[in-house]
Amino acid sequence: MYPPKLEGQNLLFGTTMSCGLGFMLFGYDQGVFGGLLANPNFLLTFNDPDTTIQGQIVSTYTVGCIFGALLSLVLGDILGRRKSVTLGCAFLTVGGILQATAFTLPHMIIGRVIGGLGIGVNTTTIPMWQSETCKPSLRGKLVAIQLTFLVFGFVLTNWMNFGFTYVANNPVS
Repeated sequence: MYPPKLEGQNLLFGTTMSCGLGFMLFGYDQGVFGGLLANPNFLLTFNDPDTTIQGQIVSTYTVGCIFGALLSLVLGDILGRRKSVTLGCAFLTVGGILQATAFTLPHMIIGRVIGGLGIGVNTTTIPMWQSETCKPSLRGKLVAIQLTFLVFGFVLTNWMNFGFTYVANNPVS
């Protein structure tokens, strides 16, 4: 039963939305940290890290993405597409929780690596899953929709960062 058979428009729509939301998370995760690095409360919480440490915090996310892609290379065919995307989303959830609850640099860095693992797995798996489950005539359009979701996630987080700059003397800002 490989590749999966298309069972109507509902399957196509569900797969497209799942793939699009996965890429939207990728865009959101790429942009969210830029607003934090300029936040005085964030800097105070992490003992005012210098630019080298800030760069290291940001880059550990990319290291996680690389290892997630390699993990997908090994486990992708064993788990299948749906379970791989579920695994990637589980990594993203755990990584997000760790980052949101972090008060020390090691805690934040571990959260960034785990979140990066999820993005690495999802960005490796989602385009293949999308192309395997759609009609060949729709592949280009659906990949463009995925990338539109990615950009939308990045734009959303940047507008949120911009909006929170107007919330003065608040830990959320």
